[in-house]
Order: sequence, then structure tokens, then C-alpha cells
Amino acid sequence: MSARKTSPFITKAGGFAFARMERAFVRRSPEKAARLGERLGDLAWRIDKKHRNRTISNLELAMPELTPAKRLEMAREVWRHFGRTTADFLRTEERTRQDVLDSIVEVEGQEHADAAIALDKGVLVITGHFGNWERLAHYLAIVGHPLTVVAREASDSKIEEAMIRKRTHAGANILTRGNTTRQILKSLQEGKSIGLLPDQNCEESFLPFFGKLCGTVLGPAVLHNRTEAPLLPIFCPQVGPNQWKVIYRPMIELPEIRRTPEELMTLVNEELEAVIRRYPTQWLWMHDRWKSARIGGML
Repeated sequence: MSARKTSPFITKAGGFAFARMERAFVRRSPEKAARLGERLGDLAWRIDKKHRNRTISNLELAMPELTPAKRLEMAREVWRHFGRTTADFLRTEERTRQDVLDSIVEVEGQEHADAAIALDKGVLVITGHFGNWERLAHYLAIVGHPLTVVAREASDSKIEEAMIRKRTHAGANILTRGNTTRQILKSLQEGKSIGLLPDQNCEESFLPFFGKLCGTVLGPAVLHNRTEAPLLPIFCPQVGPNQWKVIYRPMIELPEIRRTPEELMTLVNEELEAVIRRYPTQWLWMHDRWKSARIGGML
């Protein structure tokens, strides 16, 4: 089961550093905070050699058709994007409901969400560490579609408390690790929506992603088969300064005779790949998604 992460910049901070960083962004306007976030991204790019190289190598693996210069340009923008996203997350409690609604300048595919909710089986919302998944959760809560999410524990208790506080402020219901499967099943029976981010490396199965096998979690498909809750992809790319777009995709479905977890998660990977190709600098390329496949000699 995929757990929910926040910005890679936040996970590296200690409690004291996080508090100072939070104050720095909160006292600025959204526009100035975004510019400061970009500078944070540039700084992290310069000092984090390991993840800088991973970003470039992942882009080379997934998009070999691009020139090295283009991949380098894209890689730097990935870090700036996550700097802006970090700034936006830190300002979560400063936003009003109207601020969130005004910032969503376009909604694509609303009919797919309506169809999934109408089934009255709960919804398995498929998204990723892409665009602004935190703002997406805030928007969904405001429009009456709040998410229940499983959150990874932060390395620092003060950071974890702050992250839970911000996500709760944004209307999300946070499940901590433990007997989460039972809690998820209960939430689906109550017609609630579960937020899943199945775009991280694991060793559960190896399925295509950008034309290469990669470690892929099967949990979302297993839950779908067990509960018949629809798998509904939703994404929130940034499309301008303080402007985002919500994209609802059609429910992921297969005929009964072909509905294996591997087949369903192959379609999930295809949905993730398609939206990343539309907005290639807004995905977490610094994560080692192909690690297990590489270690296993599958690349």
C-alpha cells in the first residue's frame, strides 16, 4: 500500500529547521513564497549530489529521446517545482476555502468523479507524487470529496505533528501506520474516498513504466477486487503562478475475466506515465523508482 509523502525538502529538515523554514514562507505572500521556494529548489539541487544525479539518470532512462541538455534543463526545473510545492504546503493554514477554489482555474473530467461516487462503494483515488497532491486533497475536501490517507511517519516528531496539523486543516483524514487495511476497508464501506499514491518503488511486482519494468505495489488493485470500490485517477498539475488544474480520469476497469492485480496496476502505471509526460517536470524524478528492478537485473 502506498503511503503519502510530503516534499523531499521537508523530509530532510529537522524540527528546528522545519519551524524556521515554515515561518519564512508563512510571512510571505503566495507569489513571494513561490519565488523563495524556487531558490530553495536551486540550493537543494546544488548541494544534494546523490538525488541530483538520480533525477538526471531517471530522466535518461525514461526519456532517452531527449538531448542531454534538455534533460538537464528539465531536471533543474523538477527541483524548482518541488521547491514551489514545498512553499505552498507550508502555507496550507494561511489559505481560505475561497483561496483554494480561486486557484483551481480548470477542472477536466468532472463526470468521471461523479460516476465513481454514484456507485456508492467508496472511491480509491489514484494520484502520485506529482503536481501538487497536497493542494489536490484540500480542493477535494472543499468540494465534498475529502480523502482518507495513510501517512508515513516523519523522522522528527515535531515535523510529523506539523504535517498532520496542516493536512487535517486541509480536510484530510489521516491514518497512521498500524492496522490500516481494516481502517481502509471500514472507510470504503462508509462510502469514503481513500487517497493512494502508488508511484514509489517496491518489490511486490515488476510492471512496465516508461517502457521499463519497475517495482510496483499491488495494494490498490487488491483493494479494488476485494471491495469493488472504483479506481479513480485524479491529478493536480500547476499551470501558472498560483494556478492549478484538477484532472479527473476515467475509472480504471477491466472485464472480470482479466481483472488480475497485475493487469490493473499496469493500467495505473499507464495513467501515471501519461500525465507525467504531459507535465514532465512535475513528478518526483529524484525518487529511485527503478531501484529494485535495477538490483534485480531487469533493466
